[in-house]
Amino acid sequence: MQEQRSQKTVDSHHHRSDGLAPVVLDLKPRTIVMATLTAVTIGVGFLFLYRVYMIVFLLFVAFSLATALKPIAKWFRQRKWPVALGVFSVYILGIILLVGFLWFIGPVIVEQSQMLIRDLPEYYANLRLYLLQSPSRLLHAIGPLLPANPYWSMQTLSEAATPAGNDSLTWLGDLVVDAGRIAFLLVAVFLLAYYWLIEGETTIRRLLLRTPLTKRDEYRTMIAQIEDKIGAYFRGQLLLCLIIGVLSLVAFWIIGDPNAITLAIISGITEAIPMIGPLIGAVPAVLTTLTVAPEKSLW
Repeated sequence: MQEQRSQKTVDSHHHRSDGLAPVVLDLKPRTIVMATLTAVTIGVGFLFLYRVYMIVFLLFVAFSLATALKPIAKWFRQRKWPVALGVFSVYILGIILLVGFLWFIGPVIVEQSQMLIRDLPEYYANLRLYLLQSPSRLLHAIGPLLPANPYWSMQTLSEAATPAGNDSLTWLGDLVVDAGRIAFLLVAVFLLAYYWLIEGETTIRRLLLRTPLTKRDEYRTMIAQIEDKIGAYFRGQLLLCLIIGVLSLVAFWIIGDPNAITLAIISGITEAIPMIGPLIGAVPAVLTTLTVAPEKSLW
């Protein structure tokens, strides 16, 4: 009996000295069921998002476009003009600019893209040679890490850039199908954005009627702030992409890069990708510049 008491005293002293309380797991049936249901719900939610990710993406793009065009709709409402007139005017102007751009610049982009893909192995070899011969220890150490013969070959890329025979017909058919799919998605985005510009406030008002009366003003302010932030971000990103694309075009033209237009478009588009976008856009530019003017690759 005395030994048991002394053992309890030692154990108690041991717990106090460690400062750690014993962990007690609540494994009641109700807790296990709730944890299982939570895990299953999360899994089903992710599976659902994976199945309908394109729909979610289209809704997000349409909502972002609508919030970006909201100042134009507001300007038309203040002057008692039809909002539909302003929205479709912007759509028509955008389509005209896009068609005109593709009509005049499209063939050049296709030609430069094929040239870029065909010459990619040469660009890669020049990059590896530049790293191996670099006086910088860091760059010189990176050079041997790049394989001398990568998994893609010049012949493979040349065939991809210039399909021939039946492959040309297949490639053309796939191009038409992809173009039709993209056109359908663009029309869907434009229609959804138009609907939100026209019926967005009414939809929000109906949703707020289902919330507690004391919270409606708070929710209304929060939704307005979200729309303003997303719209400003969307407009800012478009402006930033345009500026980067134009400046890149000027820089590549000064350097004398034969793929200036294609590289400028890549730089402008990838600028919209957060964090890593500028790095992705810089990779093809650096590869081609190392061939044209290695001393200007840091530009």
